[in-house]
Amino acid sequence: MPDESWITNHAEDAAPRIDDAGLAPLLSPLFHSRVVADQHYQRGLDQESRGQWDRALASFRTACALHPERILYLLARGRICQTHDLDPEAADCYEHARRIAPRDPVVLFNQAELWARHGRLAMAVQNLEEILSDGSSHLAGRAMPVHRLRGDLALRTGDYSRADEAFRTALALVPEDAYLRAMVESLPRFAEFNRDAEDISPAKRLAYTQAGAMLFGLLDDDGVTIPDYPGIGLETLDEVASVIARPARTLQLLGSPAYIGALDAPSQPIAEAITDVLGGTLFDPSAPLRKGTGGRPPVLLVTVNASDPGTIGAVTSLLRAEGQTVWTYAIGLRHPIGAYHGVIDLVSSRGFVEVPWDAPSRETTLPVEGLGAELASCLRRAIEALPTLTAVTSHLAWHSSHRRFASGSLRDAFAQSGIC
Repeated sequence: MPDESWITNHAEDAAPRIDDAGLAPLLSPLFHSRVVADQHYQRGLDQESRGQWDRALASFRTACALHPERILYLLARGRICQTHDLDPEAADCYEHARRIAPRDPVVLFNQAELWARHGRLAMAVQNLEEILSDGSSHLAGRAMPVHRLRGDLALRTGDYSRADEAFRTALALVPEDAYLRAMVESLPRFAEFNRDAEDISPAKRLAYTQAGAMLFGLLDDDGVTIPDYPGIGLETLDEVASVIARPARTLQLLGSPAYIGALDAPSQPIAEAITDVLGGTLFDPSAPLRKGTGGRPPVLLVTVNASDPGTIGAVTSLLRAEGQTVWTYAIGLRHPIGAYHGVIDLVSSRGFVEVPWDAPSRETTLPVEGLGAELASCLRRAIEALPTLTAVTSHLAWHSSHRRFASGSLRDAFAQSGIC
């Protein structure tokens, strides 16, 4: 949705006022209905600020009924309907507002967002072009969201040159915006993934569409190309840290988990290291959290070479039933990735991974005891060594733009974060 300035800074209609006839207008039914309409509108804003969106919507509906030509009321009602998936009513509000003010940029923008949400991309683009038909200087601080949405729409239609122009224009207006930076840096990756089907690696397409997971690849992988690793052996703690650094940094950006648990014994050092670096509390997933967790804190479940998807699904379902938001991270997988659809959220390798403390191919392995703190030191260095935030934010941006591939937990995290 647009930022608040798209609603609150809308040009006001002329307010009722006393004319030369004296107090007569104050006694008219029209004047009274408009005063009452504004009271309902203000009440709706207060209710919305307190999270009472159903009451706020009722207030906005009453305001619109009392003063149906007031665009401000129609926008407030349309916005709250759009936020809470009452799209037909939102569409009616914007259509009514356009009949009153066909070229109002706020109305055009909100309607464009709604149309884009329903795949009516050409109509959404037409609205944005109409907003910019007289340039963008008159939009002031509202120009950036227009260009950002232009870029998102161009990306969805595969027009990467136009997307690049739109995102760069928006970034020039707000240079500190992490999403716009990531999009500009990521466009070559988007183009690479969305080439004609015969040019795309079948393994890559299968991985994303079946897993519903954010795949990171390993070591020097760019986070989008997914090599066909049949298996990989990690020899040192530094190598393990380099593999889990980007997922750990991503979790920081999406909101560090409050509780972190290992689903199997080989995962314990990784869970301990991530807890040490990100903060939070280490817990035993076999004794699920039940009380005193303060709402829906994110819970991270870690596994090395995820085994039975049914077992993992049972643990996550139990935690979710108790009110927790659950993310699952696997450093490797024992079965084909399609088996974990809806179960694993973040994956570092589609194949089997040997970690130094659990490597059957080696004659000697590191003891598990005490590895967590040592691995945490390696992980901090690996996160610091990430090339700025490009590798992380570009990957987040990719998934934000291709949410159909993401799990429900990740979609919620994107929606709640300010990154994408």
